[in-house]
Amino acid sequence: KGFDIIEREQVKNLLNEQSLRMSGVVNISEAQNVGNLLGLDFVVIGSVSAFKDRIEIDLRLVQVANGKAVLAESTTARGEDNLRSSAVELAGKIDQVYQQKGK
Repeated sequence: KGFDIIEREQVKNLLNEQSLRMSGVVNISEAQNVGNLLGLDFVVIGSVSAFKDRIEIDLRLVQVANGKAVLAESTTARGEDNLRSSAVELAGKIDQVYQQKGK
């Protein structure tokens, strides 16, 4: 068992077919609905905010079956050079929770 990555454009196409609208902001309920439509176990939602001297990443891993956020994390990268390591760190945390909850 592993991860299936679904691009935003694919999600938009599905939502358009279902006569739904996806704004830039997704709450847990909307994420749960999209996850159900796509047959997913988990959905990652969050935001990336760029500031002059840092990039902040906030995310939640939502269990589709019950709409519960099983992980909420944030990290700050000091410029683009540290962005990759910050993203890898968050991906590792997602994987750890997925391995525990997804089985």
